[in-house]
Amino acid sequence: MSADSGEGRSRLIVGTKQLLKSIEREEIREIIIARDAESRVTGSLIEAARQKGLAIRFVETMEELGHSCGIQVGAAAAGERKI
Repeated sequence: MSADSGEGRSRLIVGTKQLLKSIEREEIREIIIARDAESRVTGSLIEAARQKGLAIRFVETMEELGHSCGIQVGAAAAGERKI
């Protein structure tokens, strides 16, 4: 799981607001949730993903997810765009 380094849009969406909008627009094929993120932050994402029938994957920490997304801070959730 890593962001594209080439031209075009990144394959990953990071951030709950952007991710929720992308789920609603059916642009996401899978979401990734950090287990140590607050449920008040991730609950709506998980519910939206379930309603759309998306795969939901979990990682242990926000730090791990942020690092995997190529950012220097933790991330509660990310989503992989459909190609």
